[in-house]
Amino acid sequence: DLDYILEGNLKMISRVRYRRYNGKKTRYNNFRFKSDSTSPITIDHSFYKIVATSFALTCAYTIYQDRKRVWQQDDLDYILEETTVDGKTLLNPVVNLKPDRKKKRIVILGTGWASLSMIQSLKDDFEVILVSPRNYFLFSPLLPSAATGTLEPRTITESIRQYCHRNQSDNYSYLEATASSIDPDNNIVHCTDITGKTAKNENFSIEYDYLVVGVGSKCTTFGTKGVEEYATYLKTIEDAQKIRTGILDCFETANLPMTDQEKRDILSFVVVGGGPTGIEFAAELNDFITEDLKKWFPHLIDKVSISVIQSREHILNTFDSNISTYTEKLFSRNNIDIKTMSRVKEVKENSIMVLDKNTNQVNEYPFGLCLWSTGITKVPITSQLCESLGTDIQTNRRAILVDHKMKVKGSNNIFAIG
Repeated sequence: DLDYILEGNLKMISRVRYRRYNGKKTRYNNFRFKSDSTSPITIDHSFYKIVATSFALTCAYTIYQDRKRVWQQDDLDYILEETTVDGKTLLNPVVNLKPDRKKKRIVILGTGWASLSMIQSLKDDFEVILVSPRNYFLFSPLLPSAATGTLEPRTITESIRQYCHRNQSDNYSYLEATASSIDPDNNIVHCTDITGKTAKNENFSIEYDYLVVGVGSKCTTFGTKGVEEYATYLKTIEDAQKIRTGILDCFETANLPMTDQEKRDILSFVVVGGGPTGIEFAAELNDFITEDLKKWFPHLIDKVSISVIQSREHILNTFDSNISTYTEKLFSRNNIDIKTMSRVKEVKENSIMVLDKNTNQVNEYPFGLCLWSTGITKVPITSQLCESLGTDIQTNRRAILVDHKMKVKGSNNIFAIG
């Protein structure tokens, strides 16, 4: 490895073209300075070999120290407790609190905007354990761009360990797992490994002094039949990649021999929900089709249709009315159909049943791809926490109730953000 690093550094040095030598601009190539004098000045090769060797050893030592710090940082102490599941006795690892610890422990659930902001603002006065099934931070506002190919998924993600290991601190640890339940009485979070590579125990627990819940939310379906099976969400990178593949599959399939009506059905894209996510995706999809796919499938563009289904009178109804009006006019010019005062009754494999509130008539519209973006609701861990604290205290069915300091009502050491 040292020879490889050394060779690379020697090549790097040989690529240098210009240097300042005796106050004059000189050309440097193949370990030789060519100055204004008649005779070239030869540089001893061994000198640069010593310099490159020192540089390589410094880099290797720095990398070793950094990896040693990371390994030590993630090496958490734990004890084994016996638990009974389905009549079987299992040993459950518990990341316990050290009796002689000098710093209190904060367990943060989630790697979203709120959790990242808290990690960046925390001082080194605490031991911090970050738990999330997603080991990266996602810049979610650009998901529609990633779904249509405007941006690559890697450009809107960043490793969460970069923030956990900042400032050479040993106080931060990250565990790639999902929180299955919270025990507020005993200050314990029960977690589950999501990789499937665990040899014996996929469940473990973490004790905490303070718990911060920043797990976000999930898309709500309002109990509509067929949404989980046939519609697509836009909340994660995996969703964006799935949508991008689905769009291209629709065009490739429509390019095969079939009737014009079958092509129109496959090239029908339906967006359910007139909020920011649905509207931005519809606009990005229209740009992707008219600017990029038009070059590849010019004979199919006239068969493409994009529809937005909104249950209210206007799209973007939570924004200023001028914004809604402008967007509706822009979509009309771009031939994006907006169906207001409409509610989805059922999503089938290749079609969607929509109730027109004005006429009370149910219409069926075919689609090749359906995006569902109608709002958010609690994730399972959030619902479990509210139930454990008492439904008489946590009365909101869609969110966690907190006080003015973001402390969860009914608890003394649990906070909810995001």
